[in-house]
Amino acid sequence: MADINKFIDDYRATWEKAIASNDVSPLTRFFNIPYLAVGGDGAVMLVSSEADIRSFNQDRLRLFIQDKATRWRFRGCDAMTLGSQGAFATVNWEGHRADGTLARAWRHYYNLVQTPAGLKILVSTFSAGSHQ
Repeated sequence: MADINKFIDDYRATWEKAIASNDVSPLTRFFNIPYLAVGGDGAVMLVSSEADIRSFNQDRLRLFIQDKATRWRFRGCDAMTLGSQGAFATVNWEGHRADGTLARAWRHYYNLVQTPAGLKILVSTFSAGSHQ
């Protein structure tokens, strides 16, 4: 099984690049198709194409830009394997503005699946966080 923490750190770094370039296309490689998202409000969304994943991430990017969040870090990442083909990770994300102030924070749960191309996010669940 690929290193889960490395996967999460690569995902974070790719988000920072996406914010800087206003291009979410590189993020699609992290997602399995189909992909299931459960929002902090309990809304469930089934994403069944790369175009839908880009649209989903573009919506998130708009929020991050609105918040002026440009730097990301995870404060705590708990990860465990689920047999040889799956993993589960819980990440406490923080988005910071250029001046270092906190723009947004939340907890995110990822069910990951091992594919021939590496780990992919199969299901993610957002937990309500803070927006400052």
